Amino acid sequence: MKPTVHILNMTLVGAAILGVIDYKRTFGREFSTEQEKEVAYSQCHTRSAERLLRALLANGGACACICHCWVRSNMAIYRNLH
Repeated sequence: MKPTVHILNMTLVGAAILGVIDYKRTFGREFSTEQEKEVAYSQCHTRSAERLLRALLANGGACACICHCWVRSNMAIYRNLH
């Protein structure tokens, strides 16, 4: 295995793990208002997207397919939690 492939995988895996933790913590919280909840969810989605973008850019955008799968999985998580 080439070192760059290993780095590519670890960068994306790291982004995915951090995303799961972030989603779990955010969606598991209690909110005092609906507006507070929506803001927190939006910020979580934005952090996740930025994390993934940084991982993809670090790897030259070689895994654009991963981005598509990530978005679809996040949409599924969001729908299941609402």
